[in-house]
Amino acid sequence: MTDIDSIAVIVTYNRLDFLKEAVSKTLRQPFSSIIIVNNASTDETLSWLEGQGDERLIILNNAVNYGGSGGFYTALEWLSNNLVNHDPWVVLYDDDSFPHDAFLASLSRISSLYPNRKLFCSLVFDSDCNPVVMNTPVVKYPESFSENIKSLISRDFYALTDFSKPNDVMGCSFVGFVARKSVLVKNLESFPSAFFIYYDDVFYSSLLSRTFGKILFHPDLVFTHRVNFKKAQSIRPVWKTYFYTRNMFSFYKSISPRWYFLQIIPRIMYVLAMAFKDSSNRLAILNYLARGVYDGLRSNFDYNPLKAK
Repeated sequence: MTDIDSIAVIVTYNRLDFLKEAVSKTLRQPFSSIIIVNNASTDETLSWLEGQGDERLIILNNAVNYGGSGGFYTALEWLSNNLVNHDPWVVLYDDDSFPHDAFLASLSRISSLYPNRKLFCSLVFDSDCNPVVMNTPVVKYPESFSENIKSLISRDFYALTDFSKPNDVMGCSFVGFVARKSVLVKNLESFPSAFFIYYDDVFYSSLLSRTFGKILFHPDLVFTHRVNFKKAQSIRPVWKTYFYTRNMFSFYKSISPRWYFLQIIPRIMYVLAMAFKDSSNRLAILNYLARGVYDGLRSNFDYNPLKAK
């Protein structure tokens, strides 16, 4: 058994078949505790979770679906109020993801090799064993005018390209993000819990990296994310258009307050292009886009299209 104080945090998304696999793969490893946030599931998730007998499982039930960001916040808030005398490693991921079998053994070894590091991120593969584009760590965020232009011309400016060795990065997704509990909860008031989905992970991980030192990507920390990245996935279902649009304003303002619009405009153009290719959903996409721009400019997080239905 790997002797490392560690906690897994899994947030559900009404994907019970995925959740079962994620929990099964997680239980194989010697996590000290496994927190599962049941995000107001509408399927049989709650009854299935209640039937699990492993004493390491901690089930947190949200009465309302707060999205991925709200689910992670629920877990981190619980951690801030519990285990007060412990500072374990915390591993974050969604229910369609799971760590490879040697994950904790690798984390134990890597954390010993880098004793001053408090933040790590993983190499994330899809179901076909290809690196997942949406989970690629960010090595450089554009700040100046020229850097913003360079990042728009070439993805290699900001995205990690060499997955074969450890690298310092500035931001990453929550799939396989590893941090000390004390680090995660110390800046909990800055966690973007109202984002629902999109940009919450890069927003918070980049904030932590600026505060506690860069994140270390290590290829021996390996996750599988059961997705196959497809064009226009970010606005499927179409209500995702709203969160994708609204949240990008807060994120890009945080890294480039003066030139953030250089990142915003191409992404709005992308949504417009997808809308005009999709005649059946065109009006809905345009409405969500307009509302997202309006609320993003005002930093308004009160509206949720799922609750408005």
